[in-house]
Amino acid sequence: MTDLLESLNPVQRKAVQHTEGPLLILSGAGSGKTRVITHRIAYLIRHHGVSPYNILAVTFTNKAAEEMRTRLENLIGPSPLWVATFHSTCAQILRRDIHHLGYERSFSIYDTSDQQTLIKELIKTLQFRLNNPGPVIGEISRAKSDFVSPEEYAKRAIGFFEESVAQIYPMYQDFLRTNNALDFDDLIKLTVELFEANPKVLEYYQDKFRYILVDEYQDTNRGQYLLVNALAQKHQNICVVGDDDQCLPAGTLVQTPDGQAPIENLHWEDSVVAAAGRGKTLTAEVSGIHRKWYEGKLVKITTQSGARLRATPNHVLFSRLSNAPDLHHVYLMFRRDRGYRIGISKGTRSDGFKDHPLQTGVRQRCVQEKAEKVWILKTCQTRTEAQMWEQYYAFEYGIPTTVFDVAGHASLMQQNQINFIYKHIDTASNAKRLMRELYLFHDYPSYRPKGISGNKSPDRQIVNFTMFSDKRVSQQSPWHAHRVSLNTTDRELEKQLQSQGHYTRTGSRNTWRIEKVRLDYEETLKLANQIAHAAGDLEIQSGAFLVDNRKYDFQPASHIQPKMYLAIERDGALVEDLVESVEWEDYQGYVYDIDVDCLHNYIANGICVHNSIYSWRGADINNILDFEEDYPDTTVLRLVQNYRSTKNILEAAYHVIRNNQKRKEKQIWTENKKGSAITLHEATEDVREADYVLRQLREWRGRGRKYGDCVIFYRINAQSRTFEDALRGANVPYQIVGGIRFYERMEVKDIMAYMRVIVNPADTVSIKRIINVPRRGIGVATVQKIEDFAYEEGIPLFEAIQRVGEVSTLNNGAKNKVRGFAELIASFNANDPPSRTAEDLIDRTGYLQALRSEGSIEAQTREENLQELVAAVTEYEESETEPTLTSFLEKITLASDIDNMEDKSDVVTMMTLHSAKGLEFPIVFMVGIEEGLLPHQRSYDTEAELEEERRLCYVGLTRAQEHVYLTYARSRRLYRDIDYRIPSRFIEEIPPELVDEGPSYESPRRPVISSYDPDEPDFEEEISFPYNVGDVVHHAQFGRGKITAIDGYGFDMRITVRFE
Repeated sequence: MTDLLESLNPVQRKAVQHTEGPLLILSGAGSGKTRVITHRIAYLIRHHGVSPYNILAVTFTNKAAEEMRTRLENLIGPSPLWVATFHSTCAQILRRDIHHLGYERSFSIYDTSDQQTLIKELIKTLQFRLNNPGPVIGEISRAKSDFVSPEEYAKRAIGFFEESVAQIYPMYQDFLRTNNALDFDDLIKLTVELFEANPKVLEYYQDKFRYILVDEYQDTNRGQYLLVNALAQKHQNICVVGDDDQCLPAGTLVQTPDGQAPIENLHWEDSVVAAAGRGKTLTAEVSGIHRKWYEGKLVKITTQSGARLRATPNHVLFSRLSNAPDLHHVYLMFRRDRGYRIGISKGTRSDGFKDHPLQTGVRQRCVQEKAEKVWILKTCQTRTEAQMWEQYYAFEYGIPTTVFDVAGHASLMQQNQINFIYKHIDTASNAKRLMRELYLFHDYPSYRPKGISGNKSPDRQIVNFTMFSDKRVSQQSPWHAHRVSLNTTDRELEKQLQSQGHYTRTGSRNTWRIEKVRLDYEETLKLANQIAHAAGDLEIQSGAFLVDNRKYDFQPASHIQPKMYLAIERDGALVEDLVESVEWEDYQGYVYDIDVDCLHNYIANGICVHNSIYSWRGADINNILDFEEDYPDTTVLRLVQNYRSTKNILEAAYHVIRNNQKRKEKQIWTENKKGSAITLHEATEDVREADYVLRQLREWRGRGRKYGDCVIFYRINAQSRTFEDALRGANVPYQIVGGIRFYERMEVKDIMAYMRVIVNPADTVSIKRIINVPRRGIGVATVQKIEDFAYEEGIPLFEAIQRVGEVSTLNNGAKNKVRGFAELIASFNANDPPSRTAEDLIDRTGYLQALRSEGSIEAQTREENLQELVAAVTEYEESETEPTLTSFLEKITLASDIDNMEDKSDVVTMMTLHSAKGLEFPIVFMVGIEEGLLPHQRSYDTEAELEEERRLCYVGLTRAQEHVYLTYARSRRLYRDIDYRIPSRFIEEIPPELVDEGPSYESPRRPVISSYDPDEPDFEEEISFPYNVGDVVHHAQFGRGKITAIDGYGFDMRITVRFE
């Protein structure tokens, strides 16, 4: 069993060995979460005897599911595990049980192309001025994902677009129902409705899936959450990966240089006012916008000066405790060797020294009890009120009020009797329930002692992450820098950290300390995580010096209590203000948050709040909150260590992406080796570039690596030809992923539409696609008359086709042609072997004959595609125990080209950068890294498009596990033109020390200061550019334009021209 655990770090090991009860894994990029899930499944089967039939693992792509299955086979051998996407899982459930909802089991699944066809028809019917069906499809999809019915959507609709969608949405749903068809969103929505309407069906799947694991949980929407939650409720053995969000409601006013602006009106690159440390403010750019639908509690905070803020319970603010002698706090206290207790304390207490000022009461109680954490539950005006709440919380949640230690207390019990109480009462579970119901978060105590304990109290050691801790500012450092520190007497820990390369220095009172200061927030946070991990996964205490020398703690809005201090903005500076009241209210509507570049905070309704550093695409804000609410015994583990890439690769990628103003990515870290430098190669022309890549591939092969370890990424499909020619000529096997996806090619979709009609004759969209393909003389007018007849009779279109003899508006010739089509469809049996059906369809429909009579090269290619379709059906048939045409169509509809990469481990993969996300390869070749390609010339118009190109570059770099090649050519044949190129600006953004520039035609980098040889010719004079910014120039194709920028010089000069 140890082999399953040997390769895991301590946190991963905890996750794998956590077999019973809910588990939430908070994970960073490349931190090994998929490894954790697969090892956890293997651990369940091999160590706990769990049947593979009782495990469900859910992913977001078929590629990820296939990768997970492969990893599991390597760990435990072939096994009948259910590893699938959300949509595939739901499709299989509905195939068995959808009849309970009034549908036929032979339902069709409409893909995006089918949806576009249908939405276009509805737009035409309603005579709306909507040219693109895409936004309509997206809006309906979002509504379904949020379980918003057509009727509910119509009530919320605002403006022309939403009001148009409100009319299309119900018609769209009626059409799907009539045609026994579902779209992707219906698969999840109807499965949830099936479970709600049929408890016995739900119980069947709950018992079947006793252990549930969800990868990429951060991408789940509300419907997917409800699906997983329903399945897991009975046994509650659920493991998910995800993170939380924080948000403010619409109408929140954010401070900008031009005054306050509603948060919902902000855009990327807008400027906002943010804290810069120690009372100062600066302007910073918005680098991300988040909007989500939210139904739940809001915290309403009012300060003495009148500032009012409403926020979701988990939105992080900055606060500090006040010394208010007239208050009484009811608190929850934690000590690891005892557990949790409830208690009360005055607002201030003496620390026992007459010459010392009074201290915060809960602070002194922590010291006296040797406690590690305390959370304030209630702030009361009188002691009797506090005593009432103390008793209420104690009895309601089963948490003792007994002190942890006899020493220093007038206790009626002896220490062994106190120990008995805490040993026999499960205070941890009871405290979790209390914290859940009061919206308290375990990682944010109201107070914890400073982490200076030695090895006698290792649990009190903490790493401090403090924003704006450094007192110095400068032109280069306009905001106060951030600090990471660890201070303790534990000499064994010091040796451990020193052995890992961390410098320590002597502190006061026989202590030692680590201290690091950085200007970049994300870099500082990364250091804090590194030190915490190296020290044995210590906790991190986060704070900020916002007003003068006063430190504020990170605190969720739900933790704020009356008489706490908040930082507010006044006349361009930050000052303190006391909280007057805290109230709660129900809310239903959109909530928002923004990412703020560099400073990571902003001013909302006058109060300084933290921004959302980590945001997950499409995640519903309720998911994590609901997860912990629905599963009281949730264990939370954090994975932040990167295992995919070397330090050099991550550092290079970070230096590229940091130039994006709209950057959302955080800088991840790794303990992997530094790795080799990135190889940069310049070729004279694109053919030479391909030859270079071929040579490198052969060299890797000669060192024992597989071709399958290598990938070639390019920006556009046209670049692939030279590499294909080089690889084909050298007999190097390769596969291409991308371009026009195989199952989206016209001829493939035509034959598959025939298949869908055979399986589901009610599929109107597919019928209308093929009724005259290949041409059989059935025109649009004929089809319209049959549709009119179907509408009048209230029958499906195919039934009307079968009864074409009753359509009085058609002549006999048209009827005979339609009757021939009906007989053709009826001659096929959906239960026949799928491969025979596919082959017969190509032949008997006349499709193959039509292609061959055309006689063109394109027709030959299309015939080859049909041959490949038959091969694909045959391969499917051979891989399944019970192959059916229905399941083949289902598999293909839910699949993508990425998901269906050839199952060959020793071929070079080629694909565009757009297809790269989510994949990883040991060796990555990024080719054509030139201006005009990456970034693409179309991106020059706007900064947003340019940043998207940079993001593609970042994605490509971070796909690499071991080595990256960046190549470019001085000249390139694209289509029929030869272009002369210059290296991409993205190359220049990578620090030179991370790059190895091999022998090449000319280096893209030039030293800032170079040695001068007067005997060498001055090439720069020969290629000098005789124009300046502002000069008007003429171009043969684009005409008259003005030079707006000139960058670089010599061969590296880049000129920007805005043409009229």
